[in-house]
Amino acid sequence: MACEGITNTATFSFLWEFCEKNCPEVNKLALWKSSCNFFAPNENALYHDDDDSPGAMTLIYYANKFWDINEGGETKMFTDVSKMIYAVAPIPGRIITFPSNMLHTATG
Repeated sequence: MACEGITNTATFSFLWEFCEKNCPEVNKLALWKSSCNFFAPNENALYHDDDDSPGAMTLIYYANKFWDINEGGETKMFTDVSKMIYAVAPIPGRIITFPSNMLHTATG
């Protein structure tokens, strides 16, 4: 599930200001698109990239209140669908950034 129109919320404003101060990858960027994704425990997503525009970056904020390793939820990055580079655990409050053309998926 995804939701649009979150850019006018206090939470989004707080996160954007935090990232401008603490994430050098987004300091010189302008917001082009925002979305919000929700996954149930052990739910898998499709492999995808977010944007192939030169210099585009993806920022993920893990808004979950807790994380149980048995429920999955890692974000996995790939060079192609058969070669995983690394996995990022969805630790509550974590923010990650990566090039938007990187193939990735949420895992259950």
